[in-house]
Amino acid sequence: MGVFAHKDDVYTFVRRFDRDHDSKLLYSDYCDFMTPKDSYYKHALTGRTPKYIHCKEVPRKNYFTDQSRDLFF
Repeated sequence: MGVFAHKDDVYTFVRRFDRDHDSKLLYSDYCDFMTPKDSYYKHALTGRTPKYIHCKEVPRKNYFTDQSRDLFF
């Protein structure tokens, strides 16, 4: 992607979001800092039912709705 973070920035980021202070970001840490703080959006995101929870392989085009893909591109 051509983005190169300075080691001090990475260190600050990990210190900010590492809940158990082991200098590692767990998936749960990632989920916490990526979840919106606004209660409306948090509920909308966490209340979604996964579409493909039982599928082993999901075609890439099915990750997002057509509308989300169009908005992204």
